[in-house]
Amino acid sequence: GELLKSAHLVPNVKNGNTEGFMVRMIRPNSLLAQLGLRVGDIVMEVNGVELSSPEKALQIFTQLRDARNISLGLVRNGEQLSFDYAVD
Repeated sequence: GELLKSAHLVPNVKNGNTEGFMVRMIRPNSLLAQLGLRVGDIVMEVNGVELSSPEKALQIFTQLRDARNISLGLVRNGEQLSFDYAVD
């Protein structure tokens, strides 16, 4: 729950289709900020699953509660980046 309160992400809609979720707000020093997310980033996939709808995003974030590894694919300033994290 705290993880979801630490940032505000909105669907990134292009031509009527959701293409990832844009980071609109992120709390300083939150886990997501420490992971390297920034305002304006578009999170395209989490653990290899594309964020193609709000329902898919909710499903993925629910699964993250028990994840030991997190892989993020995102677009920042037009550049594709990927981040991999081990969760203790």
